[in-house]
Amino acid sequence: MTKIDDYTFNGCCGLTNITIPDSVTEIGSWSFGGCFGLTSINIPKGVTNISDYAFFGCYGLTSITVADGNPVYHGAGNCLIKASEKTLIVGCKASVIPNDGSVVKIGDSAFGNCKGLTSIVIPEGVVEIDDYAFTGCRDLTSVTIPESMKKIDANAFEDCFALSDIYYAGSESEWWYERYFDYYTPENVTLHCKG
Repeated sequence: MTKIDDYTFNGCCGLTNITIPDSVTEIGSWSFGGCFGLTSINIPKGVTNISDYAFFGCYGLTSITVADGNPVYHGAGNCLIKASEKTLIVGCKASVIPNDGSVVKIGDSAFGNCKGLTSIVIPEGVVEIDDYAFTGCRDLTSVTIPESMKKIDANAFEDCFALSDIYYAGSESEWWYERYFDYYTPENVTLHCKG
């Protein structure tokens, strides 16, 4: 077995654990989508291709690890990172985004439908939040944004209905004028700026 096909376990809400064989090199799109009973994933060292949305909506996850020696992916702080692109591709409610420079971008739907995520601190060095990165995070109440941020795509925080506070390390003028944000501050959200 070298591939977990698209949609293989999609919607298997009773799935609580999975051991991905060392022979697997590819994990297909939506292969574990909506498996909200899944609490941990370990990516073997032979996996070199993880398709979009492979773990979308797995909001029960509290542990994300990658085996030593994987040439493409890296695990840190319960985050799955595509190393060459420095992109966080899967996060969970227990994620702590590394501040060591290994992440510069939060990828498309990385935290999509992450129930139980109440706050997130995005460290200095991250420059982009991709489309739908936090879509459907309905328990998310606060986000901390670094001054290094250059772009937040328009739908990055779509359907984050509880979001009430954004803490930005730069000035208000930087937020509104000097950075390219494809993003508006939603109604009922308070923007807190450093200067």
